[in-house]
Amino acid sequence: LGYFMVKTLVFTHNPFYLLFFTVYGVDAFFTILFRLSRKENIFLPHRTHLYQYLANELEFPHFWISAFYALIQMFINLALIYWIGVDSLTYLEGVVFVIICCLVYLVLRITVIRRINSSLSG
Repeated sequence: LGYFMVKTLVFTHNPFYLLFFTVYGVDAFFTILFRLSRKENIFLPHRTHLYQYLANELEFPHFWISAFYALIQMFINLALIYWIGVDSLTYLEGVVFVIICCLVYLVLRITVIRRINSSLSG
């Protein structure tokens, strides 16, 4: 997928095709950011992605986590294709779209971490 994404970006000169990896990119970005803020080595193994918290700490089945991630990404992809139009997306719209995705992710992550902490303490 990486090869095809790079090829598409080079061919179209449109960075918004990266939004087809929004769910995974936002999760990876914030996981790295949180690990750097805690002064952890980002190249060492860890269990701090949102999906790992859901699977390991809250014991959600891996299938349902994967299905949830895939459905969210599919919804984002359909929104990009049909409602927004990747080729007609302006930079302001793209930035607003990414900010909204980041805020939704942060709310989900904070909610999950609070639930984990409350189950550990109580």
